[in-house]
Amino acid sequence: MTIQKLKLNSNKVGQLNIKSTESNIEVPSLIQIISARARNTYIEGTQTDTVEKIVMQAVDLKAVEVAKNAGFELEEMPSFTVEIMAPSLVTQLATEIEKLSGQILSTANSSIALRWVSRGSNGSWGGFKLILNDFKQATRKES
Repeated sequence: MTIQKLKLNSNKVGQLNIKSTESNIEVPSLIQIISARARNTYIEGTQTDTVEKIVMQAVDLKAVEVAKNAGFELEEMPSFTVEIMAPSLVTQLATEIEKLSGQILSTANSSIALRWVSRGSNGSWGGFKLILNDFKQATRKES
């Protein structure tokens, strides 16, 4: 993914991308994926067969341990959006989407971007998403 410098007078706020280590947003070092799906490219409003990115819901691995001890299911926990957008990673993982659920991933070399939220027929920037620039599997022992 190419990172472009934004200007203060830019109207492309959706391209905002900050290294997670350089932001004041706390990012867990290890996350567990709850769900994953492929998002295809659209051309003139028509969906193509090309996978553009992989969108996942994840939770902090430390929170997973606490929740399991308290008897909660992962799906009941508040999650956050994680995306893989690098074309080489998307191509590599596109055929293995169903295997991503339950994976523990490192967030090293990740970045943070604004997240677009649909609201009926409208939408707006409604929070943040974590962009994984690498796909580094981890284990519970690494936490």
